[in-house]
Amino acid sequence: VAAQRILDLGTGTGCLLISVVSEIPGATGVGVDLSVVAASTAQRNADRLKVGKRAGFLVGNWASAIGGYFDAVIVNPPYIATRTIEELAKEVRDFDPTLALDGGEDGLACYRDLAQQLRGLVGEGGFVAVEVGVGQSTAVTSILTREGLEVVDVVPDLAGIPRCLVGAPTSV
Repeated sequence: VAAQRILDLGTGTGCLLISVVSEIPGATGVGVDLSVVAASTAQRNADRLKVGKRAGFLVGNWASAIGGYFDAVIVNPPYIATRTIEELAKEVRDFDPTLALDGGEDGLACYRDLAQQLRGLVGEGGFVAVEVGVGQSTAVTSILTREGLEVVDVVPDLAGIPRCLVGAPTSV
């Protein structure tokens, strides 16, 4: 059964949520971003791509204002360590807002904040998909595991680097 109710945390332009609802007939979703500009841009993108009635966007701090369960929770948090932002390629550093890049001192601050919320958002049979930075999969797996999520798959990027962790709630 395909995911029908999707939550996208750190939605940015909305590209992930818009892609998912475009591919799954009948799916609906909510995207949340801390940036008012990002949330409004995402809604315009969804409207332009004819999925605006199935994808809505809110301004908020992760899932703090979200209730209920979702079939899929997708997360693309900031994961760059603060001290290394200046070392990023110019195309990234000068295009993406710092808010979307800065993951705190070790790049893991957002995962720590989010992990506590994630388990309570995933419905029975649902999953969480979390993007991770290069070299972060082991640390983020530990953070998720401590909060009751079992990492059931690690998806590499085209270079073979682990970049997405898929998790599900552990049995109680």
